Amino acid sequence: MTNNLNLRVTKVFDDFMDGLKKGKKVHVFEGGARSSKTYSIMQMLILLCIASTSRMDDDLKFLTSVFSHKPPFRFSIARARLTWTKATVLKDFNDITHLIGIPFTPEFNPNRAEQIYFINGTEFDFIGLDEPMKLHGRAQDLTWINEAMETNWNDVQQLLIRTGGLKIFDYNPSALNHWVYDKVATREDAITYYSTMLDNDFIDKGVKEEILRLEPTAANIQQGTADITAWKIYGLGQRAALKGLIITNWEITKEFPAECRWVVHGLDFGFTNDPTTCIKIGLSEGVLYVDELFYKTAMTNADIDQALQNSKVTYYQELFADSADPKSIEELRRHGWNIKGAAKGPDSVNAGIDIIKRYKIFVTERSLNVIRELKNYKWKEDKNGDMINIPVDNFNHAMDALRYAVTSKITQQQPHHMLYVPARSNHI
Repeated sequence: MTNNLNLRVTKVFDDFMDGLKKGKKVHVFEGGARSSKTYSIMQMLILLCIASTSRMDDDLKFLTSVFSHKPPFRFSIARARLTWTKATVLKDFNDITHLIGIPFTPEFNPNRAEQIYFINGTEFDFIGLDEPMKLHGRAQDLTWINEAMETNWNDVQQLLIRTGGLKIFDYNPSALNHWVYDKVATREDAITYYSTMLDNDFIDKGVKEEILRLEPTAANIQQGTADITAWKIYGLGQRAALKGLIITNWEITKEFPAECRWVVHGLDFGFTNDPTTCIKIGLSEGVLYVDELFYKTAMTNADIDQALQNSKVTYYQELFADSADPKSIEELRRHGWNIKGAAKGPDSVNAGIDIIKRYKIFVTERSLNVIRELKNYKWKEDKNGDMINIPVDNFNHAMDALRYAVTSKITQQQPHHMLYVPARSNHI
């Protein structure tokens, strides 16, 4: 390694290094969740941009010739939308550089229009494929398509034809047919790396346990979390197509509308493995709009109170939560929130799903966890692979919050003028 760089790497990083030694120009990372694909790629990019300006160990000197010219280089890192790039891979970039002590400039600021940073003169340009000018703009020495499954081939191709050096793709294989399989992985200059969470020695214990809940073991089947298809994709890193999705009539939108017929909030409690989730829901012209406010583990009720304030939820607005946790509901009510337990009854889950499915849903593009759940919230399969009318008890934290809020709002009989308004003063 370099004299000043100390990396804790996984097998995925080592495999990537071997692929570079073989002279491959196209690198495809296919695998399960939390296998360290994104992290390992980012580590390698940082190493590449300092390779020619640092004293290298003998076994790493080949890195100085990976590109056709000496640094500085231009790296383009993209997801389908700029909002997603900034919320995920850009955040990882900031975390990793701080962890390994590699400074970058300018100061990290995800709110700038241009998300361009420099390490040793090499430019890291974080973009979205929803930025046409970026796709048809300048050339680069490296393009990395993060979460390739969600992208469009025509958009990606515009970047690739302007990339003279390395081309990198990573994804969970959540489809049986995709352009990355046919147009990228089959190239003569391509190499594919397969990985699972077992290749990541540094995986968070709670995250690993959450993925293991998908495995079709007897215990998981009894608890209702087992999902054969999701286990193949996220646990084993195998190609599979999700079927039996529960909510399909939804799209992504830029913003939550300024005016709605009504606005409510849904709250699903969690703590250790399950996140506490809060979403904002509005009805406008017969369409439901959804915006994610927070989605986080290890939140106390005091944390939830602060997060609601930070999210600019007003105290008089209705907040519906899981009635199975009356203590938390009462504590938040004493903080001044207009919170109520969602009504439950026989078959309330399926009844709530039926109500939600009456509406078209628009989800704000910044609501990454809501979108992820919508893409994975599905009915259980029986031993023959047929769908049964019971949801898998996973990818459902935001979905439960949505169900609590929408069904409670639509079915409540209490007149609007009789809604409880707490004494604590309102804030905007």
